[in-house]
Amino acid sequence: MSDEAGPIRRARVEPRATYRVQLHAGFTFDDAASVAGYLSCLGISHLYLSPVLAATPGSTHGYDVVDPTTISAELGGAEGHERLQAALGEAGIGQLVDIVPNHMAVSGRDNRWWWDVLENGPASQYATYFDVDWDPPESKLRNVVLLPILGDHYGRELEAGQLRLERGVGRSSSGTTTMPPRSRRAPSATCSSPPPRASPSRR
Repeated sequence: MSDEAGPIRRARVEPRATYRVQLHAGFTFDDAASVAGYLSCLGISHLYLSPVLAATPGSTHGYDVVDPTTISAELGGAEGHERLQAALGEAGIGQLVDIVPNHMAVSGRDNRWWWDVLENGPASQYATYFDVDWDPPESKLRNVVLLPILGDHYGRELEAGQLRLERGVGRSSSGTTTMPPRSRRAPSATCSSPPPRASPSRR
């Protein structure tokens, strides 16, 4: 916000009394906005929000973030957040948001950053976003991501038929490895996928 004289700076208000709300699909930005007047009567200076970024669908806590660039649609999206800010402003209440940068969900393809890292390794544009040691002392583990997701040793799982390669699943262009019966999926490394079979020519 600005005027002809330049940007308008609001005086910083130190938190005096905070009230934390746990946001989820059953208690959204609009629900929080509806109690702004009540909180003002209690003498609350700041509303302390649980994480508001896009999290795993159905999350009840918001710490399992899958997209740190987007406000959660389940909570009301950016428009809902703006309505909450307006309600808090009218009530004279500030806002604190719980943000934990190292909290992200990595169990599925909802987190496109992590999915891309698993598929492309250090070549991923998001490779430096995660604390992955791409050059460990053991050379055979160089440029490899180890995940504790198998029920047994790799060879035993493979022999038991617990691993299956599915081509072109989800966001993966190379293929997806499925590990039943847990139904966990992970993208196959692009460089390790066999070329697609040529379509039979028509005569």
